[in-house]
Order: sequence, then C-alpha cells, then structure tokens
Amino acid sequence: MSIEKITSFESRVQTFETFGWSCSFQDIKTLAHAGFARDAVGGSNDGVICHFCNKALDGWDRTDIPYHEHRIHSPKCILFNLDTTEARARSFKYGQHRIAMKAIKFLAASGVFLYNIEDPNQPHLFCFNCGFNCKIASQIFCKTAMRINELHMWHSSTCAEEVKIEKEARGNKLNKKEYFSCQLVKGKVNALQETRYVIDLNELTSNNIEIHTPSWSHVMTSGCLPKKNLLYAEKEPNKQAPISEISQESEKESHASASKKDRPLSSPEDSISPISSADQRDSAEKEPTESPAMLCVTESPGVLEKKVQIVVPETILDEIRPDELILQLNEFITPEERASLPIKDALALGLSKMLEQIRDITNQDIEDVRQEMSQLLP
Repeated sequence: MSIEKITSFESRVQTFETFGWSCSFQDIKTLAHAGFARDAVGGSNDGVICHFCNKALDGWDRTDIPYHEHRIHSPKCILFNLDTTEARARSFKYGQHRIAMKAIKFLAASGVFLYNIEDPNQPHLFCFNCGFNCKIASQIFCKTAMRINELHMWHSSTCAEEVKIEKEARGNKLNKKEYFSCQLVKGKVNALQETRYVIDLNELTSNNIEIHTPSWSHVMTSGCLPKKNLLYAEKEPNKQAPISEISQESEKESHASASKKDRPLSSPEDSISPISSADQRDSAEKEPTESPAMLCVTESPGVLEKKVQIVVPETILDEIRPDELILQLNEFITPEERASLPIKDALALGLSKMLEQIRDITNQDIEDVRQEMSQLLP
C-alpha cells in the first residue's frame, strides 16, 4: 500500500488547529511548510508527521528549526531533493489531479514539481530553480506539458540553461541552499504574495491565463503570450527593467534581425512545419521573437540551398502551433546541438535523452514499489 497522502500547505495547517498544538514556540505554518501535519495518533502533545515521507517527530525545543530537524532525521524526503528529476516526478503523487504520466515526466525533467498550497484538488506547480509559481484552475488537462512549459519559459527564458550550466560546473552536486525550493520548504516564501500564474487547461484557450504580481494583474492566452518586457513596461512604466533582461532582449533582437537579412526563406513544404511556426509568425509581424530557441528548418544545410521566395498568409500562420512532441524533444537539445546537427539528427538525439530520463524515473518507481512490498511481506 502506498504511503502517499493527498496534501496541501493549508490542509496541514488545519490539522494543528483541529487537534490542538501545545508548543506555542513552534510556529504551525513553519512546520506545515516543512511538510509536517499534527500527528493525532502518536500519543504525544507535540507530535508531528510528514505527509511526504511519513517521518514522525516530537519533543520539540525552542531552538529547533523544523526544516533542519526534518532534514536531519529524513534526508531522503523528496522535499530536500527537489533538485533531482526523480523527486520532482514523485511529488505529483501527493495531489489530486489527472495529469498524464507522460506530462508529469516531462514537467519534472524541466524543473517543475507539485507542492499544493490551498486546495489539494487544484495542482500548484513550482520550478525548483527560478520560482515559477502556477496553479491549475481546471479539472480538464489539455496539452498540459506544452502549455505549462510555454508559461515556464515565458516566466524565465534562461532557467533551463542556468540549471544545465550549474550541473556541469559542479558535477551534478548542486548547492541546495541556493534554490527556490529550499526557501519554500523553509517557509521563507509566501507563494500567494509572489508573482504567480493561474492557468485553465480546457481545450478553449482564449484568456485562459491570469498573471498576478504584488502590484498588478493581467489576462493572457496560451499560444499567444505577449512580449514579457513590453507587458512589464506597460504595467510598471516607472520601474526600470533589470540590466540583464535588457541585454538579453537586445541580443535576441540583434540575432533575429541578422537572421532576417542573411537567411532565405524555405520552400512551401518546409514553411508550414510546426517547428518553425514561431519564427514565421514573428517575421510576418515584423518583430523579433522572444520565444525560447527552437529548432529552425532554415538552419538545415539542405534547406539553405533552396532560395524560393514565398509569402504565407497571416491567417495560416496564426493557426500554426508547434507540435507538443517537438517542444518536448527540444527541451533535451542544447543550443550547440541545434546549430550543428540536421533537424532529424537533433530530434533523434533529443528523443534518446528523453527516453533515458524516463527510464531513470521508471526504475525509481519500481524500486519504490519493491520497498513497499518488502515492508508488507517481510
């Protein structure tokens, strides 16, 4: 029998209020952030139990810090290992939802984990690195991975690359203290007061995303997100954008401008490929793209030789959307691999990396079941 519980931060807080709490010097919200709920069956006046790893503790002192005590006594709890894909994938077992396993594995590989704040029936997702904060407000999960990933990259277009560089520099031994997930579990972050998103994953996507910041709110649409720097400039005209963000925008605009001047358009068959739709849409609008780098058919040596000039109607371009599988494979391909490999080889490489990641997660699931069976059948 699985030990996972459907849990949320507020439901854990409620257990302390329902069953009573004698240690007034230990804040119940700090305990709940660290995964603890009141242990009503343990027989102790200050007993708590983690809803994620089932670890029970009592005998609290004034100097005890819930996060540190929990980590000392249960270092393998997923809350302290959210920098790993396996822990992030397992986090989805602690909420009530119908997100497909394929989408879960993709989201976990891209840095996203489940940590419900309010209603356990409304999945609340976070990125362990950049702090992407998104609640799913619907009971229908249509194109979950593609839409969440699009919003994640809109929130922080450099997040995936930052994690990759960090892992390479430290040999996969990341400093957990630097990550958002640790601050969340420590109770240092109020998720409902930070910049956050609420997304509806029904089939109809018009105005299905709400963005809430400490000072303003706005409604957006999946597949047609506005330019982030322009939106923030409109909402916060007196606030200067971070220098790093400005430089990134300038670099993207320069690169896009150079690409328009130097590269010929592709043939009609290639022009409507879902991989290149984002570039074509922006070209039709005469504006540089801000979307994360995608595989582009015009980078293929075979396509560069074709110099047929075409014009695709804007109505057709608006209907083109990147295929969800292509988006997923693209996450596993580095910019260097995109630039140096033909499209087919790059996608094959991305597929190989994705399957390797899925095998790792599946092996962990099998090991979890084996351990549970050994406990039930000694």
